[in-house]
Amino acid sequence: MSGNQPIKDTLILTRGADYIADFKKHASDPPINSATTARIEFTDGNDTDATILETWDAAEVLPDMIRFRTESETADLIDDRTNYRLIISFPDTPSLEHCWYFGTVKRIQ
Repeated sequence: MSGNQPIKDTLILTRGADYIADFKKHASDPPINSATTARIEFTDGNDTDATILETWDAAEVLPDMIRFRTESETADLIDDRTNYRLIISFPDTPSLEHCWYFGTVKRIQ
């Protein structure tokens, strides 16, 4: 099989709580370049033309992980079962877009 198979995972949000998550690279992967950017996109479906409802940019990109932090006032706007995908943009010419994670939101409360 060729192509990229993103990791399927549930993104958990709790009412009134900030969203904080660290996505760690595999130990055998090379360090993450400091010019790399990442974002989580929330969509109204999983079709290729689904509307992007909200985008959260990474708070920090480190050599071994990408860290997200979103305040509860923003996180509380995302509905249960909303689709998401974590996109990494590696510096290249042109930039290399890579979907690392995808799945749905699970709301607690």
